[in-house]
Formats: sequence, structure tokens, C-alpha cells
Amino acid sequence: KAGDLLWVRPMLLLLALALLPASRCEDECPTRLMVQQAQSPHTELHGMDDAKVMLREAVTLPLKMVQSDFHRIFWRSAERTALLLSGPMGSGKRALAEAAAAAADAQVLHLAAQEAVKVDFCRKALSTASSSQKPVLILVEGLEMAPEATTSIRQCLSEVSRSPQRVVCVATASAEPSSFLHPIELFPFGWVVQIAAPSQAERKQFLLKLLAQVSRVDAPWGSALRESAVDTLANLTENYTFAEMDFVVRRTFLRSSNEEGRRDPVALHHFEKILAETPPTSLRAFEQGFVLRKASTFGDAASIS
Repeated sequence: KAGDLLWVRPMLLLLALALLPASRCEDECPTRLMVQQAQSPHTELHGMDDAKVMLREAVTLPLKMVQSDFHRIFWRSAERTALLLSGPMGSGKRALAEAAAAAADAQVLHLAAQEAVKVDFCRKALSTASSSQKPVLILVEGLEMAPEATTSIRQCLSEVSRSPQRVVCVATASAEPSSFLHPIELFPFGWVVQIAAPSQAERKQFLLKLLAQVSRVDAPWGSALRESAVDTLANLTENYTFAEMDFVVRRTFLRSSNEEGRRDPVALHHFEKILAETPPTSLRAFEQGFVLRKASTFGDAASIS
């Protein structure tokens, strides 16, 4: 009967959808990549002066060059114009790249290195630059998780060199590049910048500013520490990244709060207790993480053979 066959059409439609080739996503996925206007100014970042100089040279100035013969003259080095920014997690890599883009009034296309291997991010960046008439920074994060993304970056630089659009690329890594990249894979990166853990002066400056921001929420709490105590706290946070120090202050703030939202007076010993519970890990992970992983991999291979 005709009524008995009503279920056939939807079932055939579901079957057809299931049989669509998986590669179709490769054409659709790039439209899902998010492009945002860069807004983070360099004035908000502490220290890292060498990295700021390199980013100005690799990102800000090229993105500002409108209708220039610059790229036509230096076409031979087009495939070496990416910048690799490495450093411990929480050391400010993303903020640095975004600040360099903001200085050129550029937009930022964010994607993970794993995505860079699968999707046509370069086409998305070029079309965005064309439609908006604004430069675009491609920010590929977590290169240590997908080193093969260096091939995609090099191909993109080649495409950009043949386009009138202003597009540059920065990649970040939270591991020492030599521990996961072969020398040939570093070819696209004309600039390789490593961010060290903050110095004592940088830690103190960061803590003073962070506590000043807390003062806007709770003036007595944020201003309770004298400068000498902040000096001591900066010494105690040696090898901590900015993100790790932020987390320590966050935990101390929350620990001192009661159910009614009021906070107990804070002193240096409150921070010392949280520091004992929250040791720094990012710097050690940067220095050892992928070296140990490689050693483990080689060991497994040897045992198999």
C-alpha cells in the first residue's frame, strides 16, 4: 500500500547523507573558522621587548604596507615570512601576536595546528582580507601538537605572495622547537622567537598591575600588600608564567571569600600557602615535555624491533 511506503523516502534521504564522502567537510570547514578584530595593545604586556621588536618587523609593518612594491621586490623570500613564537604555556604568546596585529588594525584568524592540517585556512584569510579591505594575521597555535602544519603554512605563504591581500602568519609552540621539528620544517619561519619565563622585575610589574585591577572590585583586598610584600611575592614566583601568577592570585582571592561575598584581610602568608599548593609547571613542560615524549617513542620503537 502507498501508506506503508511513506517511510521509504526519509530512509533513502538518511542513507544518501550517510554515503556523502567524508572529504566534503574539507570544503565546508574553512567557513567555520573565526576571524576577530585584534584589540590587545602592546602597552598591556610586560617585558618581552625582543619579541615585540621581532613581531613589529614580521607582523605590524608588513600588514601596514598598502599598495606597496615591497612584496613584489622581495618575492624570493616570500615563503620564509612566518614567525614562530615559542615559550611556556601562559607566557603571553597569543597576546603578543594579537597586539602586533592590533597595531596594524588587522583581523586575526585563530586556529589550532591540527586544524591547519585539515582545512583551507589560507583561502579563508585571503577572502576575509579581500571582503573587509583589512589585513589579516593567521595565528596557528600549538604547533608541537601537529608539526606537519608547517607544510600547510609554507603553502599558504606561497599563495599569499601571489595575492594583493595583506596576510601574514604567526605560529606558536609550547615546547622547544628543536624537540619536535626537523631543520627543514623550520624553513617557513624567517623569525624564530623564544619567550623566557618572566624576570623578577616583570613579575613584580605584573603583580602590581593585577592587584590594582583587583582593587577596583575590592579596594581593601587589592591594596593590602605593601610594595615590599609584592617584592617578596615576585621573588617567590620565580619560574612562574604570567598565567600561573594570575591563577595564584585568583585562588588567594577566592580562598579569602566567604559565602556572603565578603573577604578576609589578605597577607603575604595567604599567598605563600597557595604557592605551596600550586607549583610552576609550564617552564618545565616547555623544556622537557616533547624531549621526554621523543625519548619514550624511540624506546618503544627499539623494544618493538
